[in-house]
Amino acid sequence: SFIILIVQLGVGMVFGIVYYAAHAGTAADAAAAGLEQFITDRSMLISLISNLLIIGVVLIDTRIRRVKPLDYTLLAKPVGVRNIVMAIITGISFSVWLSLMLTMLPIPESLMSEYNDLSSAIGHSSVLDFVPVCLLGPLVEEMLFRGIVYKHLRICMPEYPAIILQAIVFAVLHGGSIIWVAYALVGGLLFGYIAMLTGSVRTSLAAHGGFNALSFL
Repeated sequence: SFIILIVQLGVGMVFGIVYYAAHAGTAADAAAAGLEQFITDRSMLISLISNLLIIGVVLIDTRIRRVKPLDYTLLAKPVGVRNIVMAIITGISFSVWLSLMLTMLPIPESLMSEYNDLSSAIGHSSVLDFVPVCLLGPLVEEMLFRGIVYKHLRICMPEYPAIILQAIVFAVLHGGSIIWVAYALVGGLLFGYIAMLTGSVRTSLAAHGGFNALSFL
C-alpha cells in the first residue's frame, strides 16, 4: 500500500516540476492556481505511469525474494472460463448496485457534490484512459491487496479478518471523497471474498475489471 502512495506522489511531483519549469516566468500565485488543473487533466497519464512503475517494483521484489511473480501475487492458480465470466458479471452487477445506492440513499448534498466534482474532474474518454482504469489499475490493486497484502495477513490471522483488514487499507487509499472510501471498502470486501473462494486473484481481477469497465462506459 505504501508503494502506491510513494510511486504516485513521486510521479505527481515530477509532473509538478515539469509544470513549474514551463511556467518559470509566470507569477507564483497564477502558476500555483493552474497546477491543480494541470495535474487533474493528466491524472490518467499519471496513473498509467504509476501503475507501470508499481508493476516494475513488484517484479524487482519477487526477483530479490527469489519467488515467482504469479505465485507471490496469487495470480498463478487457473480458475477456468466459467469462473472468470461469473466474476465479470459480479463486478458489473456491483457497479449497477452502487449506482442505485447513490441514487436511492439519503446522501447529504454536500457529499454528493464533492463526489460528482471529483469524478467529473477525471476524464474517461480515450484509449489512454481505458488502459489505466480498466486494465492496469485493477491489475495493480488486485496484485497488491488481494494478493500480496492478503497473503501476508493470512500468516498471522484467519481469512475473514484478513479480508476485512485488506479492504480497510484499500478503502483508505481511495481517499478524496467519503463516498469513494465507502464504496472502495465494499468493493475491497467483495473482491477479497471472491479471491478467497477461488484461491486466485484472477477472479477478483476479472470482477474489478468488470466493475471499472462499466463505470468507464
